[in-house]
Amino acid sequence: MKFKLSKFWKWFLALMVLLPVVLFSVTVLVIYYNQQSIVQSFIRTANEDFKGEIVLRESHIAPFANFPYISIDLQGLKVYETKETEKGPILAIEDTYIGFDLWTLLSGEFDIKSVKLAQGDIYLTEYGDGSFNIAKAFETYEPKEPEELAEEFHFDLNDLSLVDVDIHKINPDSLEFDVYFNHANIGFRTKKDHLFFRVDTDFNLSMIEKGDTTFLRRKNFKVNSVLDYFKELDSIVVTPSVVEIEQNKFQFSGGIDVLDDFNVDLSFSGQKPDFSLLIALAPDDIIPVIDAFDNRGDVFFDATVKGKTYQDIPYVEARFGCKDGYFKNPQSDKVLDELSFLGLFTNGQERTLESMRVEIKDFNARPETGKFNVNLVMENFVTPEIDLQVTTLFDLDYLAKFFNV
Repeated sequence: MKFKLSKFWKWFLALMVLLPVVLFSVTVLVIYYNQQSIVQSFIRTANEDFKGEIVLRESHIAPFANFPYISIDLQGLKVYETKETEKGPILAIEDTYIGFDLWTLLSGEFDIKSVKLAQGDIYLTEYGDGSFNIAKAFETYEPKEPEELAEEFHFDLNDLSLVDVDIHKINPDSLEFDVYFNHANIGFRTKKDHLFFRVDTDFNLSMIEKGDTTFLRRKNFKVNSVLDYFKELDSIVVTPSVVEIEQNKFQFSGGIDVLDDFNVDLSFSGQKPDFSLLIALAPDDIIPVIDAFDNRGDVFFDATVKGKTYQDIPYVEARFGCKDGYFKNPQSDKVLDELSFLGLFTNGQERTLESMRVEIKDFNARPETGKFNVNLVMENFVTPEIDLQVTTLFDLDYLAKFFNV
């Protein structure tokens, strides 16, 4: 027995299939028809309001670039700190997609729901008085509340994304941070007095001191977290979250006091049955040396980050260590086991590379015969000062074979 659809159901199914296509097509046509006026109004108003200068090469419709939002691609977007453009841009993005929601457009509103920045550079410079070049660029000639600006530029953001964007942060003391975002997505949701930020990022971090990279060099970070901003108290709660450093996961949580110069109180912790946790935090030139050995052990890492972050660097303190560690050189078949130690790290009261200090206490290990104990203190990561105490009761020839020297 064959089942036949009535004409009504055939028309109904056809309508259900065609309706979204028709609505999408109509929306694209609406944006296409209005894109020039939208873009020109945006650039004109921005340059009239802000002390910086915004320049655009061209624009076109990009309906699928930031789906489900229907976007206009602002190509060659540049922002200058002042109206004088000889100094060079502080923001240069090849593709800036401003996205519009289908239903909002059908109601006649052109509110920007999404912004996606793809391929470019942002240069953040902090001056001696604590001000930033990006803040100066977007400083208005007449004082305006953030809500006024959002309404004027039709911002009603639900989503912010970065793809292949390099952020260069330059401090007054010549310390630089380079953050290359492979991708980042921040979603916004409001509930009563709370604004929730959903953060999902993948970036490479480098710290540069006087033109040279430091122990932080292209370290890969992945962060997945939800931030709860309590508007009444101007405070942010970082819910228990995960940060992945060089494929090693750490738990972190804490809070940020926005009014007190973004005063942070964050804690990080991790534990693994091998040394990959500590290898992830080691300088790049040491990693291949450690990776050459088979290893295992009960390894832990705990750290706190506390202090004001606006015009300052917070205080960092970390504890790390190992019990029942084991290293084996697969080439010489030499073994070092019963390894244990406790490590401490701090960036010091001055919070600089010069004030950094690392200490390794009671580093004990047992080779095949004998044993040894090491205590190490290293201060000043620019011109290191090292205090090393070694007590050995074993054949030094064995140690040479263990390290292939």
